[in-house]
Amino acid sequence: LRPILMTSLAFIFGVLPLHVAACTVAIGADDARGIDPATLHTVTFGGQTHVRIGAGTSCTSDAAALPVTAGQTLTVTVFYRGINAMRTIGLIGGRSHAELGNCTRRPLLHLAIPLQHTADSGAYEVIPALTEIDVLAAAGTHACVIFGDSTVANELPRLLAARLRADGIENVSVTQAAIKGDRLVADGVGRAAKLLGGAGVKRFGRDMLGQAGADMVLVKLGANDLIHPHCRSKQGLLTPVTFAQMTAGYRALADMAHAQGVRIWVCELTPWKGYTRNLFGRGDDIQWSPEYDALRLELNAWFRSADCRRRLYPARRAGRPRRPGRALPRLYDRRRAPHAGRAAGPRRADPGGHLCMITQEERPMATIRPATAHDIARIEEIYDAIHTAEETGAASIGWVRGVYPTRATAQAGLDAGELFVLADGGTVYAAGRINREQVPVYAEVPWAHDAPPEQVLVLHTLAVDPAAAGHGCGTQFVRFYEQRARVLGCPELRIDTNAKNVNARRLYAYLGYREAGVAPCTFNGIDGVSLVCLEKWLGTEP
Repeated sequence: LRPILMTSLAFIFGVLPLHVAACTVAIGADDARGIDPATLHTVTFGGQTHVRIGAGTSCTSDAAALPVTAGQTLTVTVFYRGINAMRTIGLIGGRSHAELGNCTRRPLLHLAIPLQHTADSGAYEVIPALTEIDVLAAAGTHACVIFGDSTVANELPRLLAARLRADGIENVSVTQAAIKGDRLVADGVGRAAKLLGGAGVKRFGRDMLGQAGADMVLVKLGANDLIHPHCRSKQGLLTPVTFAQMTAGYRALADMAHAQGVRIWVCELTPWKGYTRNLFGRGDDIQWSPEYDALRLELNAWFRSADCRRRLYPARRAGRPRRPGRALPRLYDRRRAPHAGRAAGPRRADPGGHLCMITQEERPMATIRPATAHDIARIEEIYDAIHTAEETGAASIGWVRGVYPTRATAQAGLDAGELFVLADGGTVYAAGRINREQVPVYAEVPWAHDAPPEQVLVLHTLAVDPAAAGHGCGTQFVRFYEQRARVLGCPELRIDTNAKNVNARRLYAYLGYREAGVAPCTFNGIDGVSLVCLEKWLGTEP
C-alpha cells in the first residue's frame, strides 16, 4: 500500500487565472463515470478546498491519505468556477467526462459527456489541467517515463507497467509524457500547433525531468520531424530536417537526463509505410516514398552504432562498477504500423523487432534509505575522500579534515534519525542529513518566503563520493529531499554551501534553488566561511 498521494494541476498555457472551487480523489469504479464512495477524499491546497492558479503556473495539492495499489484506477473530480477557456490539456492517458455543476462528491456522473475525439490516428482524450498524481512509494521504487509522440500515446505505457508486474518487477512505475504529433527538434506549426506541443528538446525538462521520482526515461520521438515537412498541410511552414539536427537533438536529451542522474533509452523510429496522416477526415496528407524514408533508416542505423553510444553516453568512470542495463520488454513488431497500440494488442517481437533500447550501462540504479549503524564507516570514508580531494586541489568544497565533517557528524545524524544514504548494490555513494533545524546564521538572511519553522526543511552535509561524481547522485539526493518535504508539509526548502563550492552552487541553481544571500560566519568550527544560503519554494504563490 502507498498511503499518500498528491495531485498537480497546471494552467501553463492559460491567459487568465483558473479557479478551482473544489476537488476530490477516489478509487475509480468499473464505470468510468463513477467512483467508490467509500474511498472519496477531499483534496486541499495549502489547507484550503479551493485554489486560484495563475496563468502560466501550476500547483500541487496537500497530501491525501488514500491507500492505492499498483495498476489501480484513480478518479480525480475537479469543479472549475467561471472557466472561460481551458488551454492546458492532455490528449491521452486517461478517460475524462464533463458535467455542469459541482459534482465532486457524486458517486456517478449520470449526464457525463465524454471528452474524447476519435480520429484516424487514434482516440484523443482531453484531460483538463490535471498533469500529475504523485504517490509516496516504498524505498527502492523507480519511475520510468515514456516520452514521445503518437506511437506511444496509447495503451503501451499501461501495458508495459502490467507486463513488468507480471514478470515480478514490482518496484518500477511507468508514467507517460507523450503528445500526438510532437517532434524532437521543432515546435508544432499550423492550425494545430498548440495541440502538437513544443519541441521535445524544449519540453523535456518540464514534462520528463520535472516528474517526481523519475529516474528512467524511454524516448520514442522523431518520426514527425521526418514526416511533417513533406505533408501537404504544412507546405511552406517547415523545411526538412537533417541527420545532424536530429542527432544533436538526441544528444541534448541525453545530456539533460545525465545531468540529473536519469537513465535513458532511445528507441528506433517506427516504419510508416502505408500511413497517410488522414486527420479529422480531411483526406490523405502524405504518401510514403523511399526518399522520405531514407533519413529514418539512417538514424536507426546510427542508433545501433558505436558512434551513437559514444556520443549519447560518456565513457565509464574509473572506480564505478559496471551495471549491465536490463532490456525492457519488447512491445512492438517491425511489421506493424506506426500506431502499434491501436491493433488487437502488442505482441512479442521476433529477434528483428524494431525497438532498440540504448542504455548507459554504468548509470547507477541507486536507492535512498535511512542510514544504519553499518553505514557510518563508509560515510567516514566518503568524508575522507572529499578531504583528500580538497587538500590535493582536485575539489574546492570548503571543508576541513578533523574539523567538519567527521565521523561524529554522521553519528549525530544517525542518532537523531535524520541521516539518509544513497546506495547502489550495497555500496553507499552519498549521504546527507534532513531535518527542520536551521543554521543560526539563517536568521540574518533575507529569505523570499517567511515560512514558519515547522514548514521549513533543511538539507545538511550532502556528501557524494568523488569516485561517483558526475553520475547524478547529488541530483537524486536533492530530488529525494524535495519529495520528503512535500510529504512532511514543508513548502520552504533551505540549503547552504560554501561560496567557494562552485559545483554545488551550479547544481542547486540548475535544480531551481535561489541564492537568498551570503552570510560571513564561523561554520561548524571552520572560521572565515562565506555561507551561501539557498531556498526553493514548493508551495503555491499567494
